[in-house]
Amino acid sequence: MEYPTQIQADLLFQEYPVPKVLLSHSEEVSSNCGLIGAQITEAGTQLDLELLRIGGFLHDIGRWKYDFEKGVPPEQDFHEYETGRLLAELGYLDFGNLIQRHALGGLTLEETRILGYPKVVDLMPNTIEAKIISVADKIRPQRGILTLSDKIRDYQTSERMHRRYFNKLPGLLEITVVRVTAIWQELEELGMKKFQ
Repeated sequence: MEYPTQIQADLLFQEYPVPKVLLSHSEEVSSNCGLIGAQITEAGTQLDLELLRIGGFLHDIGRWKYDFEKGVPPEQDFHEYETGRLLAELGYLDFGNLIQRHALGGLTLEETRILGYPKVVDLMPNTIEAKIISVADKIRPQRGILTLSDKIRDYQTSERMHRRYFNKLPGLLEITVVRVTAIWQELEELGMKKFQ
C-alpha cells in the first residue's frame, strides 16, 4: 500500500492546516499507533509500523474542512470522510480508505447515511491497522482517557459527541460501546498493553 512519507505528511498539514491542538493530537495518535503496533508485532503479528505512524498522524487531516474552531458545528463534522476523500484525490486511495475508519467503533453505510455524511461510506475498521488507528485515536492522556472504561465514560458524557452522533441516531451510543469494546479486546489479545 502506498502512503506519504513523514516529510510529505508534514507538507500536507502545511497545505491543509488544522488548529495547533489538532496537530498535537495527530502527533500523539501517531505515537500511540507506533507503540501499539510495536507491542502487537513483538507478540507475533507483523505490521508496517511506519504505515501506522503516518496513518495516525494524518487520520484527522480532513478537519481542515470541518474545523470546529471556525464555527462548524459538531453535527456537520464529517472529517473522517474528508480525510479519505483528500488522500484518494492525492493518489493514496487505499491508505485514505484505511485511515478514515476511526470514528467511534466504526460506522456502517446505513449509519453514515442517517448521520448525513456527504457520501454514504463504510467506515467500519476492517483490518488490524484500521483498528489500531481507531483505538490510538481514543487514548487521550491529557483528558484522562487511558482505558476502555475512560473512553466509554467520555462517550456517555461528551456533549459534542452527542450532538455529532448520538442525538441523531438513537441506539448508536450502545452500539458504539459494543464495537469499541470488541476492537479494544481484540487488540489486547494480539498484544496491546494497557496505557499508563
